[in-house]
Amino acid sequence: MDGDVGRIAARFGGSPPITPLAGPWGHSGVFRAGAVVLKCWRGPRRERGLVETAQLRSLRAAGFASAPAPVAGRGGWWEYHRDVLWTAQEYVEPVPGRPAGTAAARIGAVLARLHATEPDPRPGDRSRIDDLAGLDLAAVPAGHAPAVAAALRHVLDRRAELTGLPRGRVHGDVNFDNAILGRGGRLVLIDWEFTRRDVRVLDLATLLAPKRRPDGSFRTAGPALIARIVAGYQAAAAEPLGPDELRLLPAAALAHYLLVLRDVLAAGSPYAAVVAAAVAELQARTVFMSSSTRASSIGLAARPSTLK
Repeated sequence: MDGDVGRIAARFGGSPPITPLAGPWGHSGVFRAGAVVLKCWRGPRRERGLVETAQLRSLRAAGFASAPAPVAGRGGWWEYHRDVLWTAQEYVEPVPGRPAGTAAARIGAVLARLHATEPDPRPGDRSRIDDLAGLDLAAVPAGHAPAVAAALRHVLDRRAELTGLPRGRVHGDVNFDNAILGRGGRLVLIDWEFTRRDVRVLDLATLLAPKRRPDGSFRTAGPALIARIVAGYQAAAAEPLGPDELRLLPAAALAHYLLVLRDVLAAGSPYAAVVAAAVAELQARTVFMSSSTRASSIGLAARPSTLK
């Protein structure tokens, strides 16, 4: 593999040394080669690689600067080698000691600008929330099934309301691991493979559990942090979040992590129990969440949070 990565890096203009970039769930087939990040996509994930590259090109054309620039290789925007798809994008150097979580309001503002790059209306869009009807509760890891079933009922009872909310181009996997605060103050979101048109509040919903520990488990956000994200969004948005979007944010969070659970179950991932635990925690919080539309009340003061 090392020799393959070196050859692929040269085709995309990368330079040694070749350094694996590990994610919170272990090595993910991502490498740094000088000013270039290389990503390899195997099997069914190859389609995601094509989606990410197409979205990065579209975002750059739209003047959206908070995404890494895609890098073309000698053969075009992607390369196939031994049945593996390779893509490349610019490497964004993080500012040492300044995690993107300190820029919560700016993350909200970036999301507002992202959603405006492909705004409503466009008829015929289908929300991924509709996919939850296919979640196999029998496959949920033991111990978490009751909470997951309750979360699913909570979401499906609000399905029509959720899918009727305003839509735009969503990132699909916004969290602090996927946000880089670079030199010069540039804030960049990475990992665009789940980008699509969908209900825009789903992007804020992912930030209710915005960080993973080294073992892959989720750290949930406190109301003060969520309030800063929402405030940043509202200040930057031409069409701010409405009362129904804020009221349904807890249900949207459950919907997002139920979709993650559905995907990991379908893939046979060993992290199904980790995601099910996150759903169970969010479900416990949602039971007590205020229905107020004030951003400061979107959270649970009665349960301790690891992110403030």
